[in-house]
Amino acid sequence: MNEQEMKDIVAHYNMRNYGKPRSVQETTARYHQKCEQYKNLRSMDNVDHEQISMVYAEAKALGWVIGKEEKDIYRELNS
Repeated sequence: MNEQEMKDIVAHYNMRNYGKPRSVQETTARYHQKCEQYKNLRSMDNVDHEQISMVYAEAKALGWVIGKEEKDIYRELNS
């Protein structure tokens, strides 16, 4: 996937969900933020499974938007 295709995908995803385009850098930063949030939630004693599922799904969607393979997303979330 070339850089222009990635930018188009990011713009399409962000326009549909947030009303204004986000940069690739911002989407990547949000992906990393969700990965950290997921790891923190998983390490807690009182686990809210619904919240963990929501954060996981958002991180996975953001990973797809920035062009990551599913196995890489899974590895980053569970490392």
